[in-house]
Amino acid sequence: MQYVTSRFSLLFIFTLSFFPGHLFAQSPDKMSYQAVIRDGSNDLLTEQTLGMRISILQGAADGTAVYTETHTPVTNASGVVTVEIGTGTTTDDFSSIDWSNGPYFLKTETDPAGGTDYTVTGTTQLLSVPYALYADTVGSYNESDPVFEAWDKNYNDLTQAPAAISDLNMDGNGAPVENVADPANPQDVATKHYVDSIVVLLMNESAGSNETFLSPDTGILTDVENNSYGIIKIGTQWWMTENLKATKYNDGDDIPLVEDYTWSDLDTPGYCYYQNDQATYGELYGALYNWHAVNTGKLCPDGWHVPSDEEWKVLTDFLGGIDVAGGKMKETGTEHWLDPNTGATNESGFTGLPGGDRSSSGAFGTDETTGHWWSSTELTTLNSWCRGLHYDNDDVNERYYYKRGGFSVRCVRD
Repeated sequence: MQYVTSRFSLLFIFTLSFFPGHLFAQSPDKMSYQAVIRDGSNDLLTEQTLGMRISILQGAADGTAVYTETHTPVTNASGVVTVEIGTGTTTDDFSSIDWSNGPYFLKTETDPAGGTDYTVTGTTQLLSVPYALYADTVGSYNESDPVFEAWDKNYNDLTQAPAAISDLNMDGNGAPVENVADPANPQDVATKHYVDSIVVLLMNESAGSNETFLSPDTGILTDVENNSYGIIKIGTQWWMTENLKATKYNDGDDIPLVEDYTWSDLDTPGYCYYQNDQATYGELYGALYNWHAVNTGKLCPDGWHVPSDEEWKVLTDFLGGIDVAGGKMKETGTEHWLDPNTGATNESGFTGLPGGDRSSSGAFGTDETTGHWWSSTELTTLNSWCRGLHYDNDDVNERYYYKRGGFSVRCVRD
């Protein structure tokens, strides 16, 4: 997802790796965080020192901060910044967080100039962190039923614990487990972080020239105009986490911009911005396209396409069906959605926004209350299928509309 100030933007796609610190030796609990930093011209900020404040919020996206720390990391040659949460400058105790008492949210505040004037802010819910870290801090369990009455070990078995990880014969051939950072031998232990890094490397080797993967489930997609979009794996599908902003087809040809009353007569491709106001709505909500632009097959970046009606169903079925999937697809809070934004958890990472629409008559409406997205599936000569999310329920609205209407577009990977 992208958070924008007047000058800088933070592409908030991150990976979290967990390092619980109580396995045979004590080490700090921490999480690894990554994000891509771009300036107001959408160019990467490379090898630049940033000022960052990171907070763990409890209960809600605007909840109480139970932990806060600061960092001054440096972006790499790809504009990626990496910090280890739990190792920054702070007076708080990271290990004292009760991860069982969630939900928890991660808030990042960034000063691209390296100071403490935090102008770029982003908040997202932590969905898997509590399981990894809470497991590291679980206390003892007192068994009461059933009572264990038989034991085939003796006192020495209980008291003579191995001195080191390498003393444990863990594999099928009785070879010792090696306590190494980078596995090299058949009996070496590989951490999930190590395996994920290999997976990401292989994914990037086979990726399109417009794709960069940051983890097995997240990445960045760039269109022909160098607009960048977050991408996320949901179930078996890869989806953009932002609405399309393209003003050119993927072959470089211009998409016709239609702002006047002729929109209502179009039987050819066209796009516009909500209220014809790109400055206010374009960066956050993307463009609105009629279905004739969708039907060209050239709207999405190479290797991606506008989802069919069936592909939308695959998504909502994976999220539990249309009666509940909407809440899992909506951005949380009421910064963009009208209150109460019913059921919004964004646990899918889809980050649906209320970008409004343009009717077949050319009128604009429903911003803050509704987001509509086209499918590529035609119903009749006049209508095609689409999907809608609304502020006052957690449903996904399956409907069709006139092809002359203007809706947002999300792309899905081929």
